[in-house]
Amino acid sequence: MDSSSSSNSPPWTVEEEEALAQSYVITSKKHRSLISNPSFFWDLVSYHFRLALERNYDSRSDDELCSKWLDLKRKIAMFGDIYDNVYKNRKMVWNDIDIMTMAQEEYRLKMDQSNMSCSSSSGSEEEDENMNSYRKGGYHAVRVADTFAGGRYIAQRKLGWGQFSTVWLAYDSQTAKYVALKIQKSAPEFAQSAIYEIEVVSALTKHDPENKKCVIQLVDHFKHTGPNGQHFCMVFELLGDSILQLIKYNRYKGLPLNKVRDICRCILTALDYLHRQLGIIHTDLKPENILLVSTINPSNDPNQSKMVPIVSKPEGSMNNNGGCVANGIEKKLKQRARQAVARIYARRASLGGVRPVTKGDRCLDGIDFRCKVVDFGNACWANRPNADEIQTRQYRAPEVILQSGYTFSADMWSFACTAFELATGETMFAPKTGQSFSEDEDHLALMMEILGKIPRKIATGGLRSKDYFDRYGDLKRIRRLKHVPLARLLTEKFKFSVNDACDFAGFLIPVLDFAPEKRPTAGQCLQHAWLNKSSESSVQKLDSEMSKLQIK
Repeated sequence: MDSSSSSNSPPWTVEEEEALAQSYVITSKKHRSLISNPSFFWDLVSYHFRLALERNYDSRSDDELCSKWLDLKRKIAMFGDIYDNVYKNRKMVWNDIDIMTMAQEEYRLKMDQSNMSCSSSSGSEEEDENMNSYRKGGYHAVRVADTFAGGRYIAQRKLGWGQFSTVWLAYDSQTAKYVALKIQKSAPEFAQSAIYEIEVVSALTKHDPENKKCVIQLVDHFKHTGPNGQHFCMVFELLGDSILQLIKYNRYKGLPLNKVRDICRCILTALDYLHRQLGIIHTDLKPENILLVSTINPSNDPNQSKMVPIVSKPEGSMNNNGGCVANGIEKKLKQRARQAVARIYARRASLGGVRPVTKGDRCLDGIDFRCKVVDFGNACWANRPNADEIQTRQYRAPEVILQSGYTFSADMWSFACTAFELATGETMFAPKTGQSFSEDEDHLALMMEILGKIPRKIATGGLRSKDYFDRYGDLKRIRRLKHVPLARLLTEKFKFSVNDACDFAGFLIPVLDFAPEKRPTAGQCLQHAWLNKSSESSVQKLDSEMSKLQIK
C-alpha cells in the first residue's frame, strides 16, 4: 500500500473495523488482567487481528499482505494509545462497546486531521477542535459568560470552529440581541487572514445598508488580548442552520423544487451583488457556506425564542486549573459515542450489510427558506486572486482543476452544483482516486459523463492539462465513460417528471458550460424562466423580506 492510497482511504474498512473489535473482545476475555499493561495488551490485539486479516485476505500475495499488515499495525498502535486514553479518562462506567466506539471515533478524527491536505470545509459542527491548539499563537479559551469588547459581548455557547478560529453565540448587551462572535487564532499568519476578511466583509456590509443582498452582515470587529496572544474578533449577525444541515434534515431526499427556487434566488442575489457591484469572487461556495436566516426549528433560534442570556459565570463551570465541567464532558462524550454507533450503522447499510429503516418525508412547513452567503475568509477581488487552487472538491470548476485561470464564473459553477444537490440530496460530482488515475482525473471524467466532452482547446489549455489529457483532448487514463445526460439522470435516478427534469436541466446546463466565458452571470440567471416559474413577484417579495433583517 503506497502512501498516497493510504492517505486517501478511510482508517480501515468496515470489515477491518469489525475484525479489530472482535480481536479486542478475544484478547480482553483471555487476558483481562493485562489491561493494566497497555503495550503488551495491544500487541496481543494486533496478533489476533493479524490472524483475522490473514483469513480475510488469503487471496492476496505475501507482499501485499505484509504491506497491508505493516500499515494496519501502525494504525493499531496509534488506536491502542487512544483507547487507553479514553479508558483512563472515563468519568462513569461504560461497557466495552461504548469505550471501543468512542476510541474508534477519536482515532478516525485523528487520522482525518493528519491526512488533511487542502481543507474541504471551513469548520465542523460535529467534532471538537484540537485541544493542543489552545496555546500561544492558537485558539483563545472561552468560558460561558466571558465578556469581550469592554463587556459588550457575553459568550453563551460554542457554535462551531474552523482551522483558523472558533465561533461563539454571544449576547450583545448594547442591542439586547444574540450575535455570532468569531475569534481568530493569534499567530501572525492568522491575524493577517483576519485583517483581510474584515476588509472584505466590511465592504459587503457598507454597500448593503438595507440588508437586501443576501450576504452576512458584519456588526463589529475588535482585538482581544488573552493568555495565548492577541486575537482579532469579528461579530456577525446571528443566522440559522446551513443548507447542508437542511439537506441532512430532509434525509438527503432533495427539496421540493419551489423551495429550491427560493434558495437559488437568494444565492444568485448574493452572487450578483458580489460579482457585479463589488468585483469579489467568493471562491468557496457550497451548502455549508449558505445559512438560513433562522434555524430549521424556530424554537431553537435564540432571538426568536427570547432565550434568557447567561450574564454571569455558572457556578462550578471551571476549576482552578481551567478544566471544564465534568458533567458537560461526559454528556458530550456519550452523545458522540451514540453518533458514532449511528454512523457505523449507516456505513454498513450503505454497503449492503443491513437494511436501513425507511422513514417518511420530513415536514418542511414553518421553515424560513431565506438564506445568506457566508464565510468570506477565502474570498478575493477579481483583480487580486490569492490562490491557484480554490473551491471545495465537489464544487470545483474545471478551469480550477486545469489551472487555466478563474474569475466570477467559477462561483457560478459551484452554484450549479449546489442547486443540483438541493434538488436531489446528492452531490453532482463525487470523484475518487483509482488504482491508475487521480481524483482530479476522475472528477473531469464525471463532468464529461453528464455534460459531454470537454472541447479540445479548453482541455489542453491549462497549466495542468498535460497531467490529464493527451494532445487530442482525451483523458489519458480513463477511456470508458458512461454518458448520462443531465435530464436523463434526473428522471431515471432521482425520479423527476420529464417536464421538471427538462426545465431544471435547461436552467443548470448553461451554468455548467466548460467554457467559463459562456456561462451566464448571476444577474442573467435571476431572469431565467425556470427560476421565476409560478413566482411573478418573487424578487419584490424577497427584497421586502430581507429588508426586515436590518441590523440596528
